[in-house]
Order: sequence, then C-alpha cells, then structure tokens
Amino acid sequence: MQPQHSYSILFRALFFYISTTLLFVATTAIVPVTGVHPEATVTIGTAAVLTFITLILFCRRDKLPLKQTGVYLHKQSIPRFLKGFVVGLLMVLAWVLLVICVTPFRLSLGAMPRFGTVFSALLLYLLVAAREELVFRSYFLTRLATGYNNMAALMIVTIVFILEHRLAGMSWRMSVIGSGTGGLLFGLAALKTKGLALPIGLHSAWNFGRWMFGLTGSPGIWQYTNTKGNEAYGETVALMLHAIIFLIAITGILISGKTTNRPFLRAITKIFK
Repeated sequence: MQPQHSYSILFRALFFYISTTLLFVATTAIVPVTGVHPEATVTIGTAAVLTFITLILFCRRDKLPLKQTGVYLHKQSIPRFLKGFVVGLLMVLAWVLLVICVTPFRLSLGAMPRFGTVFSALLLYLLVAAREELVFRSYFLTRLATGYNNMAALMIVTIVFILEHRLAGMSWRMSVIGSGTGGLLFGLAALKTKGLALPIGLHSAWNFGRWMFGLTGSPGIWQYTNTKGNEAYGETVALMLHAIIFLIAITGILISGKTTNRPFLRAITKIFK
C-alpha cells in the first residue's frame, strides 16, 4: 500500500476518534444542565447514540458497509455477548479471590442494594462498554487494519485507549497495565470474531463485576477493606494479578480455533471459540 494512502487512512481513523470524543465531552457538559435522571446513564446513552450516528456518517463517506466495522447483528451475536459476559464476570471473580488470598485486602458484604440499583448499574456499564467499543473497536480499529495490518491497528488503538484513561485521571501504571491489557483483550476479541458482541460482553461484565465488589468508587454489593499501611503493597499485587488474568484471556483469544494437546490451553480455547 502506498504511504500516502496509509496516512490518509490514519488521518480518517484518528478524525473519527477525535469526533466521537468531542461529542462525548459535549454530552457530559450539556446533559447535566437539563436536569434529567439518572444523569450518568442518560449521558453515556446519548453519547453512545451519537457515536453510532457518527459511525454511520463515516462509513457512508468511505462507502464502507457497517458490517466491515463489526457493527451488525447475526446469529452468533447474542451467544458471543453472553459468553463474553460470563467470562468477564469469572475474570473479576478470579481476580478478587486471588487478591483476597495474597494481599491485606478483605471483602465484606455491604448494605444489600435494591434491584433497581443493580439494574441501573448493569445498564450503565452496558452503555459504557457499548460506547467505548463503538469508539475504539469499530471504525477506528478496522479502518486502521485495512490500511496497515491487524497488529499495527491494535497497537495504535490500544495506545490511544491508554492515553484517554490517563487523561481521565488514572495513574500511568494503572493506565498502561490495567487499561492497556484491557484494550488488547477487547481489540483482539473484536478482530478475532469480526464483531463487537464478544468485546462488549467482556468489557461490560468486567466493569459491572468491579462495581459489584465496590471497586468503581461507588457502593456495590460487597466492599473492600484494607489494612492501613499496606495499601501500596496490596495495590501493586492486585495490579499484577489483574495483568496475569488478562494475559490468560488474551492467550485464549490468540489460540482460539487452533488445536492443542495441552488440557489447560484446550479448555481456554473452548471458552473463546
């Protein structure tokens, strides 16, 4: 491919990302003024709809079918979403249990939230995952993949994903290890399945699971407590375990569809088929 054409694709892909980001910033500024509730859900939902409209406009501009960006429904969409959601919840559970076993963090049952609270949290994190996957793993990722290759596209999108979370207030360590491994997993899931159902399932379940265990800054079903003086150690080990769990999931995506004689790898492969 000619360099000039590659630069043109890179420009359009980045312009799509910048456009959707500006729409999100505008939505977060405008929706609170309207006084609608729940504010966060309406904000994210509105941003997701605007992102989808932007995607359609960019696809029409490039004479590109939506299917090529992974945004389409087919018979495997719901099964893949549900599989991703279950795997995402299991990843959170495994992470929390490991953290409790090897760090000073302890888990206690908080005040049982109402069904409406749980449903609202689930809806919010579904919308968060849908918006972010539309932004990062639809036009942005697939357009770069056509201009370069899957690996280069994945690296560029993941770097932008890391930078966005850093600008949102995360530490560099959490942005690179936490968001970075997440970006790689969700991006690989999108490329492997040529769709967004699996990454949306994984992404929404991971965020919702973290909410359930009180890890999002708002009360969940359980609450974390930590021995004072050991916070730094606990956070470091928890982040390392986070990376290990995501790397195992990434390995599952990479080897899915390939034959292997090792029982552990064969089990992982079956999960992501």
